[in-house]
Amino acid sequence: QLAALDYLGPVLAYRRKALAPDCDPLSPADAAFRIAERHGFRAIGHLPAILSVRRGAAIDAVSPAGEGGRIHQRVVEAHLGRTGRAGSRIVAAPEGLLRVEDPLPDPRPLVSLIVPTRDRLDLLRPCLDSLRTCTDWANLEILVCDNDSREPETLAYLIDLERQGRGHVVPCPGPFNFAAMNNAAAARARGRLLVFINNDVEAFRPDWLTLMAREALRPGVGAVGAKLLDGEGRIQHGGIVLGTGGLVTHGHRHFPGDAAGYGAALRATHAVSAVTAACLMVEAEKFRAVGGFDDADFAVDFNDVDLCLRLNAAGYRTLLVPAAVLHHREAASRRWTPEAHARHAREIATLRTRWGPLLVQDPHYHPGFDPDLSTHARLRRGFPAAGAASVRRPLP
Repeated sequence: QLAALDYLGPVLAYRRKALAPDCDPLSPADAAFRIAERHGFRAIGHLPAILSVRRGAAIDAVSPAGEGGRIHQRVVEAHLGRTGRAGSRIVAAPEGLLRVEDPLPDPRPLVSLIVPTRDRLDLLRPCLDSLRTCTDWANLEILVCDNDSREPETLAYLIDLERQGRGHVVPCPGPFNFAAMNNAAAARARGRLLVFINNDVEAFRPDWLTLMAREALRPGVGAVGAKLLDGEGRIQHGGIVLGTGGLVTHGHRHFPGDAAGYGAALRATHAVSAVTAACLMVEAEKFRAVGGFDDADFAVDFNDVDLCLRLNAAGYRTLLVPAAVLHHREAASRRWTPEAHARHAREIATLRTRWGPLLVQDPHYHPGFDPDLSTHARLRRGFPAAGAASVRRPLP
């Protein structure tokens, strides 16, 4: 996100020895980049307290459209050159932000789209149709994980899918286990990139896969997620936040689909703790290196959170790419039974046992926000909209 906008402003404290002796940073962002290049981004910390207030000209000085913005672009270009990404290009993103586009391999690698289902042809057909016709990436394979579909129309569709060479069906019989179904298809997938997609997701912007692939192919990146909109065009998923509501929730849930988000978070690719497997991309090699989804402890819920956190622990970053947008009819094919409730409770307990410290405070989520409210509810209770200068209650 720092490449998109110099959100640090004019106040930054750092140890001089953390920089090269002859370094004279052009801006706080320049200093942050240089420190990260030498010591890693984890060497940079954030003090979650209001220590200064910028007004008027001070804000203009770091505006992307002003001189500060032009300096920031030079800073980003220099950072890319120092880190072996000189071939990357900087393009203008919405609202004057910057977006770094890394070059893609030529030819483009095979991408495996993995879609679990059980019947629900009314969802599966438009999902697969959109993936084939609304994706600007030609080198694709589609794998449908079939969990004991029985409806004649669905079975006939799956047979035609294979007969016409438009996809492969991976039989996944037995009790519904979302994680195991995805693992089974991933084991058969030939693609360098794996994309896990729910059968109730539809693509409508052709660039969604390319935008995600540019990030997922970077060496230091693990899971990559997209911005998902619900049936009313509102934000359904903008990254997963740990600890909110006592467990996890989706960031910016129920915001308007075109909202900039808090601090322009929905305008720029940025790191999050986790993303949903309703649309999750990861390099196959990285996925397999951490053991794939945990299909023993997280058969249905939280397997995506657990995967992302294991990738994070292995040294990879999880990124949200808000410019990649798809529709998601969340849980349209889900049925809650007493057994499902019991299994859900067990998975909650396991998540708390395994990742308890992170659930206390998400490292990407400001502790001044109320952990028991969704982002949307916080704003309705008086917290600032995107770009507001200050919060309305003191931070702890």
